[in-house]
Amino acid sequence: MRKHLFLMLMAFFTINVSSQTKKPSKILSKSPNGYVRCYSTEYEKNLQKKNNRRAKTDGFENWISDKINRKKFFNNRISAIKTIPVVVHVINKGEAVGIGTNISDAQVISQITTLNNDYRKKTGTKGYNTNPVGADANIEFALAVRDPNGNPTNGIDRISFNVNSWTDTQIEAVLKPSTIWDPTKYLNIWVTPDVITDIGEVLGYAQFPEASTLDGLNYPPFTANTDGVVIGHQFFGNLDYDDGSFNLDPTYGYGRTTTHEIGHWLGLRHIWGDDTCGTDYVADTPVHKTENYGCFTHPKPNTCTPATADEMFENYMDYTSDTCMNIFTINQVDRFNAVLANSPRRKELLTSNALTPVTLYANDAELKFSNVNVEASTTCKKATANVRLINRGTSNLTTAIISINDAGTNYNQSWSGNLAPNKETLVPITLLGTSLSNNVTIGVSSVNGDVDARNTNNADSFSYEFLAAQNFASSTVKLELQLDDYGSETSWEIVNSEGIVLYSGDSYEDIENPAVKKFTFNLPNNSCYTFKIYDTYGDGFCCDYGNGYYKLTTDSGVVMVNQNTFNKDKEIYPFILGTLSTQENNKLGVNIFPNPVNDVLNITKVSNNATFTIYNVAGQFISKGKVTNNKVNVATLAKGVYFIEISEKGATSKMKFIKK
Repeated sequence: MRKHLFLMLMAFFTINVSSQTKKPSKILSKSPNGYVRCYSTEYEKNLQKKNNRRAKTDGFENWISDKINRKKFFNNRISAIKTIPVVVHVINKGEAVGIGTNISDAQVISQITTLNNDYRKKTGTKGYNTNPVGADANIEFALAVRDPNGNPTNGIDRISFNVNSWTDTQIEAVLKPSTIWDPTKYLNIWVTPDVITDIGEVLGYAQFPEASTLDGLNYPPFTANTDGVVIGHQFFGNLDYDDGSFNLDPTYGYGRTTTHEIGHWLGLRHIWGDDTCGTDYVADTPVHKTENYGCFTHPKPNTCTPATADEMFENYMDYTSDTCMNIFTINQVDRFNAVLANSPRRKELLTSNALTPVTLYANDAELKFSNVNVEASTTCKKATANVRLINRGTSNLTTAIISINDAGTNYNQSWSGNLAPNKETLVPITLLGTSLSNNVTIGVSSVNGDVDARNTNNADSFSYEFLAAQNFASSTVKLELQLDDYGSETSWEIVNSEGIVLYSGDSYEDIENPAVKKFTFNLPNNSCYTFKIYDTYGDGFCCDYGNGYYKLTTDSGVVMVNQNTFNKDKEIYPFILGTLSTQENNKLGVNIFPNPVNDVLNITKVSNNATFTIYNVAGQFISKGKVTNNKVNVATLAKGVYFIEISEKGATSKMKFIKK
């Protein structure tokens, strides 16, 4: 009887730059350099379509008008200076801090400074104006000093992805929900590589505030896990404060994109009302015919009905150049206050503990995974991870020992350097990759030669798929393949380290009890290969329609893999032919003793600058570190045969030893 027919829907997140760029569905007015200045209006329309209980434009405006008219929000708390805690998620491509998309701390701080200049109309800054309706919003922004777990932070959260650009769909479905901090305590700002939407590349966009149905009764928080502001990395910061590390667009590099988008986040609409001579629902802003680009001189009249004698092109909610903007009006500030007093998540920010300092200690290291580099198609390569080592202590961080547990194997890795407080560095670690499902946990064993004073921020974990290649002394590989009754579902291939398919098989018959198929392959030595086998139906060879298997052996009969329960859509098996990882040499002329060894392996003729790497006989990485006082501790190794590689001044020695 044939298998039951079913449909399988698999959602996945694919990072592919060429497929991210969408064909524009419509043409908007773009800035002279081709960017779409703001995507907030289009984004809000999409949210309204997806969430039928989200307030439409008229509903929101009726709600906020009522709040403003009743002036419930004008109390001491609201009329005083309001400080909003901010976390800036710097989404980068794995560069060092201050390089490319991983913008510097100084660039982030320059943006916060600019926001405070603009929202406070600070005298002596470019955020000051003399317009009669120009207003100090009494709103300030501060980077958080307490993270969601109660640990210290500088309010800058760096996260690495191997992504050149992001679509708005990826941002909303994957990036925001996986990285957001509690939006009732933090204004979340995501600073990302290029932001690509259906209308082109945009400078930024914001999530408009929620309305509430009744006092004390809010709409369901459909958008709680996406609330915040998105800004392209070249538009976040202010060139006026450039210390030489800034990576900013010269046209939009003065911080007003973020000022503009937070205006949306606080309830403002574009000054031209996103229509020809439209309304922004603000009484003291003149009607604009449309958006303005560049800068102008007054008066700038238009032909709306009635005509406007002079447009307020300096308003932050226009599209003029960064250096031209400097006005929020009195009635725009009224909207800010109404939102901060009444809108879900906005009103809670004013009582957030994110700006309450955390007790600091001299020695406090924070560890977080940055990214993991795993190449599933060429798994002869090592899986590696970048670990973010952050100094949260008051003393400079000079040494740390990182403890690693990878798939049940414990090993340590030492780091040395000089990190000032709240500075960080990437520490690469090699992962063991013992199976197609690996869990890794990292922690801090010591900081500056002492115990880490805070244990709540020095551990992280990650899961990854990787299978380290085993090494076989052979130039011939034999494949034995027993299919099930539906051979047409099965295919296989052998791929070299460059990803080239050397051998493959498919288009097998659907017959009961098929005969075993046998193949012999001659492959060059000292190279890496991957055997892949697929089942289009997703059930492998097992079990109701024949018990199949596949087996790889060397020419001498050594079994490389014998898999009897292939019960999924694919399996991957990497292997090395030759002795790439186990050839002994002694270019440094060192000696090791005792051999066999119990606990400590002594190394002669090297300095404390020498490093070591230990492999098992299959060439798999086990541990690495510095040779300290001519000694390497091997007490934690299981009994067996190993190779130790000693490196110093560009030369290496590799020798075999036995752990008793």
